[in-house]
Amino acid sequence: MATDRESTPSVAAPEEHDPWFLLPICLGGLLTWRWMQPVESAILGETLWIAQVSLLLPILCAIWYWKDRTASIVWSWWDFCLWLVITGHWCSLFWLFSTGGQLRSAFNLCWEWTAIGCTFFALRQSVRSSEARSDLIRLLLVLGVCMAGLGVWQHFVSYRWVLADYQSIQQSYDDLMNKADSRGLSRLEQQELRSLQAEFQTMNVPLDGSSREMFERRLADNRQPVGRWALTNSLGGWLAILVVLFAAGWLENSGRRSVLLFGLALVLVCLWATHSRTAQVATVIGLILLGIERWASPGRVRMLRLGFLVSLAIVGGGAILWGIGGIDQIDFTSNFALRSLQFRLQYWVGSLRALFDSPWFGTGPGNFRQVYLHYKLPASSEQIADPHNAWLDVWANGGLSAMMATVTACVLFVKRYCNSSRRAEVSAVEVTFMGWLSSPWFLGAEIALVGAFLTELITTGYADWELVAFVVAVPMLDAVLKKTSANLGTVILMICAIVLGVHLMGAGGMEMPGIVLIGLCLVAAAMGTEKPCCAVSLSKDAALIAASLLFVSLMWITTTLPVSRAGRLLETAQSNMYGGERVVVTRKNFLQATEADPYDPEPWRVLGEFEYAIWQTDPDQVTFLKSAMEAWQEAFLRDPHAYRDHFRRAEAYWSAFEQLKILEYAIKAEKFYALANELMPHDEKILSGWALAAEAANLPEKSHFAAKKAIEIHELSRKNGHWEKMLSDEKYEEMKNLLQDVE
Repeated sequence: MATDRESTPSVAAPEEHDPWFLLPICLGGLLTWRWMQPVESAILGETLWIAQVSLLLPILCAIWYWKDRTASIVWSWWDFCLWLVITGHWCSLFWLFSTGGQLRSAFNLCWEWTAIGCTFFALRQSVRSSEARSDLIRLLLVLGVCMAGLGVWQHFVSYRWVLADYQSIQQSYDDLMNKADSRGLSRLEQQELRSLQAEFQTMNVPLDGSSREMFERRLADNRQPVGRWALTNSLGGWLAILVVLFAAGWLENSGRRSVLLFGLALVLVCLWATHSRTAQVATVIGLILLGIERWASPGRVRMLRLGFLVSLAIVGGGAILWGIGGIDQIDFTSNFALRSLQFRLQYWVGSLRALFDSPWFGTGPGNFRQVYLHYKLPASSEQIADPHNAWLDVWANGGLSAMMATVTACVLFVKRYCNSSRRAEVSAVEVTFMGWLSSPWFLGAEIALVGAFLTELITTGYADWELVAFVVAVPMLDAVLKKTSANLGTVILMICAIVLGVHLMGAGGMEMPGIVLIGLCLVAAAMGTEKPCCAVSLSKDAALIAASLLFVSLMWITTTLPVSRAGRLLETAQSNMYGGERVVVTRKNFLQATEADPYDPEPWRVLGEFEYAIWQTDPDQVTFLKSAMEAWQEAFLRDPHAYRDHFRRAEAYWSAFEQLKILEYAIKAEKFYALANELMPHDEKILSGWALAAEAANLPEKSHFAAKKAIEIHELSRKNGHWEKMLSDEKYEEMKNLLQDVE
């Protein structure tokens, strides 16, 4: 940025080898495909095909090495640390086999991390020239701007339209669902229900109760954009990076500054609309680091980098210690920033309590939420899916060794940044165009976007206009921003990686491949000038091919095939479950789904709902109620840390008692409410249900205990402004009456 021309210590000159053209095409396509999917869908198995294809990337690298014998393999400590993280996840998975856990989620997440490792390896081999690095960063810029534009549209226009459309069909859908639960639907009503479900799908409306309730609150209460990622915080992390890139590009480029200023303004508006505090704080930190690079004197720039980062760590640590000391004094009338810090501290304290019980292996991949709920602080509201801290996130899912590898990589990266030349490796290469796209990376991106659009159109009949807009916008933005990425030095990319790291330290998301790959793309581009570790040989080529084929085969057998087969059978069963005339066939489909994927509890849960719905239409058929309970028990055996299966059985027995007044049902309801409370204490729904069931089962001491705890949680939620955790007025009066009866 200034005129400092110092060289970076211990860094060799770049090896300017352009990779085989199929490799950047595949990387551009896979990254784009990944970034078009909701970030949290990986644990659910919705991005397994992306991971399955990504495992083939080492084969493409091997073919390139075979074609170009002058190229050499890039491998260093960064790669080694990443594969230690991956190994930690697999060790935690094997540990779950002995201790029990949700193995389907664990397998999904382990293979996603293995795919991340293969993708990063391919990126490291490909991004070894200035032009390749420029292409990769421009892809991040272009897709990020598209995401920001979509986010602004969502904030100002789309959510209002969706709310109006949703309210117009919500009542019809609820009426049909209630009718289906009570006495079944006619064929015409089944068709109408499926049509409404398809409309909900096009609107991205969740169909299950808790997720749908959250969706309704989001529509009614805020307009936070999510892009195509479905999580505001994850979008905020990407936007924070874009702010730094655009600001650096504006400072470096003498021409097209108005275009860059417009892009910066668009991104800032979207970032403001996300209300992501961690992303906004990270953005400020990135701009300060950018200012140091721009205006500090050459002799002081390294000292200022280190001094600022150390000061930042001290201030952050002090804020955490101060917050822990006063965590109970903050309530909903406090400053929002203080409340946000309080929420994070509650998450971290609960997460540490869970991790200290199993420090070596964590909670197991994909099992954090179930375990965390047992240790959640009473004042904490959300049932979080991750600890909202990058290091704790990796520790929970990959164990202590994975976390230490992550910490080591972070320390090495910061050290590299502090010792880097201020003007390291700025490219003067003019980007050459391939027809209407500038590089194979963008050709792959366009293929992925068109493929995603056609796939959705064929499978659902829904034409996704967002993808169409991306297809048109990508080549246009590629042409506009082609010079910007070429003028971004490696120090700027390091700052961007630090910005994302700061954001993830407060927002989490390390188990979401989309956001992790953005960080790894920045690392690969910034570290692209490292000296290759070894020459290519036939044995190394053979090892790469063998490892890739082994990964592909094992993933297909253990994950992709069973998940795909179970999903198809489950979809078939669910499409028939509301009619009533195909009970035998529907039950058979459900049972086939459970056999297709023996690790997944979800088919058993839906089978339980099916059997229970049949019993509700004819309460004299007790065998259906018994079958529902057996199905929910099977689900619990496959997810033994989750409270939901005990809670569902408790609610079903309590509903049966209220309908039939059979004492046995009240006793069983009390039993399962108590079991659910053991797995998730401090929940107002479980405690209030337990109190009522214990009273009906003639267990006054348990009823008094549960009612008292329910009121305590209610008052604590009122103090902290967690309105969704408060009891209804009717339920609150019932709890008070139970306490008065005992007194």
